Parts: sequence; C-alpha cells; structure tokens
Amino acid sequence: MASRVLTWELVPRLSQREVATVMAAFHPLWEDVTADDVAWVDEHVGHGNFRTWAKLTSHLTAETYGKSRAVVDRRMLERACARLMGPL
Repeated sequence: MASRVLTWELVPRLSQREVATVMAAFHPLWEDVTADDVAWVDEHVGHGNFRTWAKLTSHLTAETYGKSRAVVDRRMLERACARLMGPL
C-alpha cells in the first residue's frame, strides 16, 4: 500500500508558452533544446500534460545516459515520442 497514490493533485494544463520554461526548470536535459523543438513535441505528444513530459524525459535520459555531452535534437525527440505514441 505504501506505493499507492494517497492524493491526486489537479494541475491545469500548461500553455505552450509555459512548457519550455517549466521543462527547463524540471530537468537540465531540456535546457538546450530549441524552443521550436519543444513546441513541436508539445503539439505532437505533450499537449501540456506534465505526466507525458515526465515520461518523455525518462526516455530521453535513458537514451543519453553515458554519453558525454549528448545533444537532444529533433531526430532523438522523434524516436522518444514514437515510444510513447507510436510512429508520428
């Protein structure tokens, strides 16, 4: 039972303008991703939903693990998004 959620917090959907700022603060992986790429991800899979963004961050972190100075580019974003949503 300790692993169960005790309460659900209702967080309103992020606006597209808020997404890049919030994600850069959430995880350093997003700091160097272009605003255009963040907007593309939000339009295709994120939809302002933080839970989806957290899953995507997990996939990207796994893909960049062990790489010194891995750059998150559109191609890497497309692969990670496809894992969540299927082919785009």
